Amino acid sequence: MFWVKLLALAPDLVPVIVSAILSVESIYKGVKEGVLKKERVMDLIRAFLETKDYFVGASEATRSQIFALVDDAIDFIVSAFNYLGLFKREDKADFSPVETPND
Repeated sequence: MFWVKLLALAPDLVPVIVSAILSVESIYKGVKEGVLKKERVMDLIRAFLETKDYFVGASEATRSQIFALVDDAIDFIVSAFNYLGLFKREDKADFSPVETPND
């Protein structure tokens, strides 16, 4: 049942998460420390969530679940941006099929 509530938050959260990621990436351009950038994105999202009734009035368990969802969403979105080449990286993931030798 809680997943339904989280999905309802997606239209509110996803644009903010993407905007925060892009803003932090532009500020910390050239910094390869992903952990630092993620912390800054989470700081922005926390500040945003503190303005929302559904978050401020929520239980600590609900708030933790929302933070966990945001954390996973950041990882997913950054991975997608890296794969698509939106962020310049030397070590791009290669998802092309690899031939395996037959026994």
